[in-house]
Amino acid sequence: MGARKKSPQVTLYRAKPAGVTEAIKTLLLVLPTLIGAFLIAGYIRVLMPEDVVREWLGEGSVFPLQHRFTMRAGVFKPSQHT
Repeated sequence: MGARKKSPQVTLYRAKPAGVTEAIKTLLLVLPTLIGAFLIAGYIRVLMPEDVVREWLGEGSVFPLQHRFTMRAGVFKPSQHT
């Protein structure tokens, strides 16, 4: 009878891969900004009446459509740092 082949063993990493380390560094760098942004958004939601925001940005608002489109499109435009 022939020798049995060993099944491949799964190696578990004890050290963090470079990608995970970089992701954690980025999260720690961005986290204070995210917390601040959520706090400001929460305060705005509490302090500004919803009717005012709906009047400014809702259907039939006095804010021109082209400006609303430009603001939304600006979110997807990549930054150009040179």
